[in-house]
Amino acid sequence: MIRTAALFASVEAVSITKCEWSGGALSVSWANSKEDPSDYYEVQVAQEASGDVFAVYSTGKTEAALDFLSESRSYWVKVRSHVAASPSLGPGTWRDAGPEVECKTGSGALLRAQPQSGADTVVLEVLRQSEYTYDVDYLMNHNSGDLGGDTSFVVSSSADPDQPGFLNTTFRQSVFTLYCLEVLKVSVPDTVTTDGDDRFADYLSCNDNHNATDPQCQCDNWIDRSLSKADNQTKYCHQADGSQCSSKNRHDCTCECTDSSLAYSAKYVGMMPVYYNQPELLGYWFSTPKDAECAENESVGQKRADGSVCTWKRGKEARVVRGGDALGYGWNASAGHGFGKLDAALVRQNAAVFRDLFDSQSFQRWSCDSFESVISV
Repeated sequence: MIRTAALFASVEAVSITKCEWSGGALSVSWANSKEDPSDYYEVQVAQEASGDVFAVYSTGKTEAALDFLSESRSYWVKVRSHVAASPSLGPGTWRDAGPEVECKTGSGALLRAQPQSGADTVVLEVLRQSEYTYDVDYLMNHNSGDLGGDTSFVVSSSADPDQPGFLNTTFRQSVFTLYCLEVLKVSVPDTVTTDGDDRFADYLSCNDNHNATDPQCQCDNWIDRSLSKADNQTKYCHQADGSQCSSKNRHDCTCECTDSSLAYSAKYVGMMPVYYNQPELLGYWFSTPKDAECAENESVGQKRADGSVCTWKRGKEARVVRGGDALGYGWNASAGHGFGKLDAALVRQNAAVFRDLFDSQSFQRWSCDSFESVISV
C-alpha cells in the first residue's frame, strides 16, 4: 500500500487561518485543535490551483514565514499534520492535507540566508526519492545522495517509468525532494565506506527492515558496498559458510561492521562514494541517523541534557519535483540496469535534467552549498 494517510481521515485536517504578505515573506498560520494531536506540520505550496506541490516548509509551530517564494504572484497553500509520537516522518504517520488557500506575494521579498559551511559545520545539498509513498519523504533513518549520487541510483532503477521499482514507487509518479543539511564537522577514525574521508562516519543501509513507518539503519549491505570501492569494502562481507558474496546470493550475504563503527554511524552522518561498477566517481550517498538530527530549536553541535549531541539539521524549506516532470525535461530512462554498470555520461545528463527542473520552479535562487559535488551542472 503506497499511501496510508487515509488511516487518519476521521481526524479533521488542518485549515489555514491566515495567509498574508508581511515583512517580505508570506505569513501563514493554522490552528491545532484538541482533537488533532499533532507534533509537526508541513506547509505545501503549489503554483496553481489543485497543482502539484513544488515546495514544502516543515515546522513544529503553527505558523510559518515563507521567505523563499517569488514576488508578486499567486500561490496555493495547504498544510498537513503529523500524528504525534509517531516513530518517523514517513508514510503512514501523516494526515491528509487540509483545504488549499490562494495566497498572494507582494514586492520587497527578504534576501534569504541559507546556511553556509563554517568553522564547525559543512553544508550538504542532498536529494531523496520518496519510498513507499508519493508524498514528500523525510531523512531521519533514511539514505539520500548528492545530485550525482542519487541520480545514479535513480538511473539504475528507472528503465520502465511506469513499473514500480526498488522503492516500491514508479519513476513517473515518484517524488524527489531536495534538502539543505548543516552537518557537524568531525573526525571519525578507521572508517571503511568513506574511502578515507574521516569527516563522515561509515555509511549505513537504511530501511532494510522494510517498515516505512519506522525505518531502521543497519550495517551497510553487500549491494551498497559493491557499488562503491568494492574491493576495499566487500571483503568484509560473506555468506554463512564464509564464502564470498555475489549478485546471485546477495540476499544471504552478511557484512561486518565493528561496534565502534556502528556507534559512530549512529551519531554522525555516514557517507559512501558511488561508482556503479565503472571507474568514474559518480557522487556520494549519505545516511542520516534519526537520534542525531537536531530539532527545530537546536543548533548543530548542541549538547543535550542526556549528554547526546545533535550533529545534523535539515533546513525547513525543501524543494520538490516529480519523475513525470523530469521525463518532460528530457530525462533518459533507457539505460536502467539494476545494480549493473552505469554510463557516467548518462548520469551527468540526467543530473542536469534534475538541476534544470528544480531551478525552473517559482522560488528564489537556491543557495545551499554542495559538498564537493562531483557532478557539475
